[in-house]
Amino acid sequence: MFCFLQVFCVLFSAALVSLGIPNEFFETGNAFFGLISLVPLFIAISRSKSYRMSFFLGFIHAGVTHLFSSYWLKNFHGFAIFTLGASLIGTAFIEGFVFLIMHYAYSSQKNDFLSSSEKFSPYNIAVKIFWGPAVYVIYEWCKSNGFLGYPWGTVSMSAVSSRYIVQIADITGAYGITFLFALVSSCIAWGIILLKGNFSITYSKDIFCYKNTVLFLASIFTVSLCYGFFKYHEHVQPVKNINTVMVQHNQDTYSANEES
Repeated sequence: MFCFLQVFCVLFSAALVSLGIPNEFFETGNAFFGLISLVPLFIAISRSKSYRMSFFLGFIHAGVTHLFSSYWLKNFHGFAIFTLGASLIGTAFIEGFVFLIMHYAYSSQKNDFLSSSEKFSPYNIAVKIFWGPAVYVIYEWCKSNGFLGYPWGTVSMSAVSSRYIVQIADITGAYGITFLFALVSSCIAWGIILLKGNFSITYSKDIFCYKNTVLFLASIFTVSLCYGFFKYHEHVQPVKNINTVMVQHNQDTYSANEES
């Protein structure tokens, strides 16, 4: 039952990420979906009982997200097995391996690092809340860079619809936006987990630490919005102007008749 629910949460998260980035329904993306897109994923990983399961959940999440957000790659006639199939498998393996790191802190087994409430208390919850977004940023960096890098489908793309929050990219880059959005999801996810009383040994300390972490997140988010508001309305003087022409043909690239 738990395995089924974990897979469902991962699939739900993949759908939310895909709805958050620019798509047919939201042309500039949807920041709200981006903010909550990783909540089901973090909950699913927190329930993982083994490194193998965490790898499997990461593999499924990346694969389905890639399929939903990049299905149009199938239109490369004769090459879809590479453009969509190979890129899907490659992206899925990247997230699967990176999520082994996430399991290191998220594991619910008592003998694992950070799993016991007696270790790193009273900062146990805070470390876990920040651990997930940090690992997810590592995943997005790995999938977006290098010779085979594919930077489409990242959580930061959902911020395009928010003209203020996206402004922090000139300081943090796209990965800073991903971390901020993932941190919101992480706080919500661990709030839901705490409501179920999973940390009964030092539950009151965990709640206190969680509240302080949420306040810290609220401060960061507020500062980011204020900075974005300032930058968006700041008058910018262009250094120079240039005239350009963009030309795109309107013929079917795969048409056998080149004279059509």
